[in-house]
Amino acid sequence: MLKVVYTSSTEFAAMFDALAMGIANDADGVPLRSWLIASRLLPLFKNYCDGLRPIAIGEAFGRAVARWVLTSVNPEAHLLPEQFGVGSPGGVEPIVFSVNDSVPDMVHSDNDTGGFMQIDFSNAYNTISRKVLAEAVCSETPSLRGIFRFFYNTPSALLVQVDGKMSCMLSAEGGRQGDPLMPFFFSLAIKPLGREVCCVICGC
Repeated sequence: MLKVVYTSSTEFAAMFDALAMGIANDADGVPLRSWLIASRLLPLFKNYCDGLRPIAIGEAFGRAVARWVLTSVNPEAHLLPEQFGVGSPGGVEPIVFSVNDSVPDMVHSDNDTGGFMQIDFSNAYNTISRKVLAEAVCSETPSLRGIFRFFYNTPSALLVQVDGKMSCMLSAEGGRQGDPLMPFFFSLAIKPLGREVCCVICGC
């Protein structure tokens, strides 16, 4: 709907462009800042285990600006070749294809050394501090410092509906699942860990 209004109203387009630049540069005087960084928290039920994943649905204007700002960077230029899924061609599919190609050789191998190991984060975006995220963004993509500060420099409201009533909790650490910026920011922050893992595997 934002796209429809943007393309049909020059007044709205001018307002949105000014808002987008204010958010991207963390400018003073951006109106309704606390609402622009707020999110509605929704529980995503996991069918494969007993648990929930909290998805934070951000305010529409903020999400649109975040997606626009991300078009200004090439994730591949800042991440390791082994980091898939954020801006890489084919997403994570190259990993799946590689594993599929390896299975027959491993199954029919004469030795018993083959195998797979999967490591996953639990509630990944909340396992990392905002200080670490900020250091990674400033070091790797300084052009994104403004928008990172806008969304993550202060605690933001997470709105939760319980029994028909809206409650609020503050998000002060980590990132929000559902934020268009977080896959890239999180990947930047764990880049050193990825490099160490690759060195262990390759023996470098």
